[in-house]
Amino acid sequence: MDTPNDLMREEKRPKVSENHDWSKLYPDLLRSILESLNSIDFHRAKTVCSDWYSIWKTCVKRPLCPWRITYVKDSLMLLNPGEDKIYKGTNVGLSNDSYYMTSSGNWLLMVDSHLGFYIFNLLTYQRIDLPSMESSIRGGNVRFERNREDGFSEWGHFVDPCGKDYVGKDIIICRRSAVLWIDERTGDYVVAWIFNNHYLFSYKKGDDSWWNWNDHLNMESLNLSFLDLAYRNSKLYLYTTKGHIKIVDFSRNDPIEVIEKNLYWEHPFQYFTKEGKNICKTRMAI
Repeated sequence: MDTPNDLMREEKRPKVSENHDWSKLYPDLLRSILESLNSIDFHRAKTVCSDWYSIWKTCVKRPLCPWRITYVKDSLMLLNPGEDKIYKGTNVGLSNDSYYMTSSGNWLLMVDSHLGFYIFNLLTYQRIDLPSMESSIRGGNVRFERNREDGFSEWGHFVDPCGKDYVGKDIIICRRSAVLWIDERTGDYVVAWIFNNHYLFSYKKGDDSWWNWNDHLNMESLNLSFLDLAYRNSKLYLYTTKGHIKIVDFSRNDPIEVIEKNLYWEHPFQYFTKEGKNICKTRMAI
């Protein structure tokens, strides 16, 4: 049985709360902790909360150098030349039949043999699956039919009123033109990709399905096709044949083409090659 003196000593003993709000650390202390982490944990730390992300942005910038990425079955290895260190991970969530399309920061845009797109974070292993291309596609009379038979090299076909376009690894990988933009703070993202210089598809976080732009950019009447694309400040820039650049604004709920304020339309980018030389690919950068 406790005596009065025992009770008095218990009352004087400091009480320690089990609820720690780690997002409320002093900025200088948190910054010091973040800067002491290795490269992987340093980038993972910014995903903890918005407060950590804000402090992370003020940390001393580390030297940027290309990483070597190797993925075999379920094992992922990342070599950071700056640290001369290999980071390993298993069961990370990448599909074995996946192929790289493009990247944004630590995020990769991947596609598999079912034409299934997903976004994958190399450091946190977070995976975001995008809608199936087999579901209804908004904005045009086009659909994707997957090849369900084994032993065929093609993945399927895009079908529209004019006919069918074969879809397979050789076209997707060799002729890929895609963009991925993602906001690390809010998690918002935009994906767009060109297929065979003919189709343009886009998906924005919150959409119900993919959007097909072929019937909305009036490409056929202008006898144009898509060569490359780039994305910045909520705008998608499309480089077309004949050197024209079209702009699609994604800042609103529904994307819309910019026509009157498109300063590039009346000033096409044209270039000339020497006789006997051909340009295999055309790239656009902002």
